[in-house]
Amino acid sequence: MAGGLDRGLVGPGPGPPFPLGFFSCYNLLMARLRVLPHQDIIDGFKGKIDFYIWKGIPCARKWPVWRPRAPTPEEKANQDDFTRINQAAIGMPVEFIDAYRTLAQGTPFTWKDLMVRSFMRGLWR
Repeated sequence: MAGGLDRGLVGPGPGPPFPLGFFSCYNLLMARLRVLPHQDIIDGFKGKIDFYIWKGIPCARKWPVWRPRAPTPEEKANQDDFTRINQAAIGMPVEFIDAYRTLAQGTPFTWKDLMVRSFMRGLWR
């Protein structure tokens, strides 16, 4: 039984062999595969199983589920600040926008990035 290959196990390799289609003891949401299935099969499982390659190993996992939650009071305060900043940018005079554009030249930032930073860090209130 070289690495458990004759029992339908993936191996040999570091760590214990994992049964095909069975969840590993290291990551309960991932299964190693010998090969990725045909694209039609992958498309058929869209929304249920996520097929991917990890470090050259074909794998499958449960499709990620997004569970929304209410923001914390700190997150909500930041969201409200960000909303006010973006609303202020709509009516901002062209001279101010030009000044921010000048500041942004030669940096990886846009004028709006600099404007948001200046408001969020207390430069303007």
